[in-house]
Amino acid sequence: MVNTIILGTDPYGLNNRFGTGTPTAAFPGVSDEFRELQVGPDKVRVSGDEVIILAKRGMTDWTVREFCRVPIYFNGNKYYLLRKTAASLPYAIEYTLAPWHSDLGTESSRSIIYDETYVAQREAQFRSERRVERIHPVLLCFYPLLGLCWSRFKVSVLGPLGFEPVAVTGASVMLLFAFWMAEGVFVCYFRLGFLALVFSRVWLLWVDYTLFLLLPVDCALRYGKILEGEEAPPGFLEWAYQLLFRKS
Repeated sequence: MVNTIILGTDPYGLNNRFGTGTPTAAFPGVSDEFRELQVGPDKVRVSGDEVIILAKRGMTDWTVREFCRVPIYFNGNKYYLLRKTAASLPYAIEYTLAPWHSDLGTESSRSIIYDETYVAQREAQFRSERRVERIHPVLLCFYPLLGLCWSRFKVSVLGPLGFEPVAVTGASVMLLFAFWMAEGVFVCYFRLGFLALVFSRVWLLWVDYTLFLLLPVDCALRYGKILEGEEAPPGFLEWAYQLLFRKS
């Protein structure tokens, strides 16, 4: 709910800024007064016909236009963005709205309803972007391995975190192809698998032989999907799952 404070005096000097004695359609019968409303973390000051929004965070879709202005609805009234300036802390941007009138000409097909819901969505988007900023550098260390994830995970989870599914898949194909070449040297020349040698486990030799046979097939099929222009190429052995289960 929007909290409203009616002030009979003018400690902020808004009457000098906007003039006094002009009733506002949002608050009929009010003159020589201004109102302060709390909309989430934002503070809204209403004086006369103009509305000042002290926004905690900038709103990128709010731009001052000379034509095709975007209608902004607040408290059931229609406004347009008159001014956009830096605000004093703890706020980021000060937006000044003026009443909409017929002389403004053609309006944009897009409109904005500024209310508690709009501000809550803005804050949720900000928190999501902050999470991405923290997680992205960590996952970047495992960039080639991310392409091994299956397509749905790459689209729904890695995509919003800033990792393009085609790019990470291509990196994983290159990584696996390089590993297959190394595996081939150990299997064909030394008669000993790479994993069996590194971990000193004889039973891993069967894993090495299996990878030596599967990796070139996996690389060829997944890279083929990239060449076909697929937006979400499959992950490691995802093609095998599709072949075995989806057709059945």
